[in-house]
Amino acid sequence: MRIPVLKSLADPHLLVFSSFPDFADNTYAFYLFLENNRYWEKFKLVWLVEKVTESIRVRVKENHFHCKVIKKKSILGVFAFMRCRHFFSSHGGFRLFDTSAVPAKYVSLWHGMPLKRIGRLLYDDYDFKPNITIASSTAFQKIMSDCFDLSIEKVVVTGQPRCDMMSNKTEFFKNRGIELTDYSKVGIWMPTFRVSIAGDIRQDGSYQEGNVSFLTKENIMQLDNYLRKKNVLLLLKIHPMDVLQNYDFPNYSNIVVIKPREADSELYPILGKCDFLLTDYSSVYIDYEVLSRPIGFVMDDLDEYSASRGFCFEHIEDVMPGRLLTNLEEMENFIDKPEVESCPVRLNEYHDFNSSKRLADYLML
Repeated sequence: MRIPVLKSLADPHLLVFSSFPDFADNTYAFYLFLENNRYWEKFKLVWLVEKVTESIRVRVKENHFHCKVIKKKSILGVFAFMRCRHFFSSHGGFRLFDTSAVPAKYVSLWHGMPLKRIGRLLYDDYDFKPNITIASSTAFQKIMSDCFDLSIEKVVVTGQPRCDMMSNKTEFFKNRGIELTDYSKVGIWMPTFRVSIAGDIRQDGSYQEGNVSFLTKENIMQLDNYLRKKNVLLLLKIHPMDVLQNYDFPNYSNIVVIKPREADSELYPILGKCDFLLTDYSSVYIDYEVLSRPIGFVMDDLDEYSASRGFCFEHIEDVMPGRLLTNLEEMENFIDKPEVESCPVRLNEYHDFNSSKRLADYLML
């Protein structure tokens, strides 16, 4: 039984935010839009976090954020959720509460358009149901509607707020002593997890310790040597749920390994600086398509992955705007001559950086 949230409790000037990790993903991007456009002059902004740490306090202070930070699993956190006008979350949230009486209370910004099955498409008894969610295109509008058992009118095609951040500046390269002009190309490789150690604990596809996708440790060293010869820098971003975050990678000359929390808030500005993307089943490629730049799909376990997790599309090739790379040689050929390829399915309705504004306008903030 769920506890009903009454409309009479709502404070029309209170907006509450939550994400995993804290201050990340679509929620953080939307919050930045509100912050930068001085919405704090008419709204009270509250972040619910797993734990109010000193690093979070410092981050809020150094960025001059106009928000209050509260522990999510606390009486004050629940009280803020109960009273807010809108609750924005990139993942789940307070499933104990029924917000159906407040039509725009629970705004799920989610964490990417679902290529893989999620929600009711994955679990028959899935019970998370926001009041409103977003989509990047009409194709994903229908999928998000099915995943969360929402009417199509409650799935708003705004684009994803985190895509707006690809136009932002980043200090990531400067802070690491990297000069982008020293390289002929800069790419980023973002594999999704095969074995997760956070969130939904599971194994999808095939995995061997230390491997990244189908590349062994020796293969990765070979790739690093190839990148050095071609004067290409490759960023390897480890998924925040991936068991690889606990693996000690060796030092590479032309591969920079980015582990969770090392660049969470800067990931999309970093993406905006990259000349190509390598990924697999991660929804990040749907976001990157906004830039109209080359995408390569590094995977050789499509059948195994489909059997263990499944996809939202019957023909996955219809939503893959890039080359399928199944071995090291194909990866090297793509890196040498990356090309933009078209996609039969429209992934993004908008190819701009105004998703947050569209959402704010829809909610009449």
